[in-house]
Amino acid sequence: MLLFLAACNPSTPPPTPTPATLHGVGSSVLGEGWPELESEFSARHPEIQIAFDATASALGVEEVADGLAAFAISTDPTAPDRYPELDFDLIGHVALAIIAQPDLELNAIAVEDLRQLFGGRVQSLPDERQTPVKLVSREEGSGERAIFEQTIMQEMPVSLAALIQPSDEAVTEYISRNDGAIGYARLNSLDESVQMLALDGIQPNQPDYPLILPVYLVLPNSPGPGGRALLEWLRSPAARRILEQTITPAP
Repeated sequence: MLLFLAACNPSTPPPTPTPATLHGVGSSVLGEGWPELESEFSARHPEIQIAFDATASALGVEEVADGLAAFAISTDPTAPDRYPELDFDLIGHVALAIIAQPDLELNAIAVEDLRQLFGGRVQSLPDERQTPVKLVSREEGSGERAIFEQTIMQEMPVSLAALIQPSDEAVTEYISRNDGAIGYARLNSLDESVQMLALDGIQPNQPDYPLILPVYLVLPNSPGPGGRALLEWLRSPAARRILEQTITPAP
């Protein structure tokens, strides 16, 4: 009788293991492509669950260096030299556009004119009306601010009169609503509410454009299995097709 009951009540299958959490931080540069990348990664690695918090690139890299995060997404071109103990794997790049209101009678600006404006040396835009300028900048620690200072400002500090915004979307929104506003934002974050200015005659989508942000996956020198799996996934042809929606993948 007992044997019959045992045969009619098969043992309960073991519970599904709880996925390990892979904590990441850093830039939101991958934008709308990130949820799809995360979902496809989880489908291939159900044992790993990604938890990602968007913040400034510099803060993300710092958390990886301090052991508080397993990976970071960074667009800071200066970080690899400052953190030699970390691995910076280039997964792509994206242009940083100089932007202004669409009705501004200005479609190009020289690098030197831009430097003088953001250095506070000149208070008017180089358009026919000499429109009073409103400078808009990203915060220190962002990759956008780092490449702008490195390439455009060089040794000249950004004027304290510049309005600091916490995201590219905030930069775009402010510029779209304010006459004479000029700033910079990633090409993949823009909409029709602003216009892009050619820089020294070169558009952001043309060769030799000078403001190009690297997009790094940042890992410890000895990453765990989750970090290695994420790097392998981001290098795959399937991930590359998703990355192409928002950035130019690395070769």
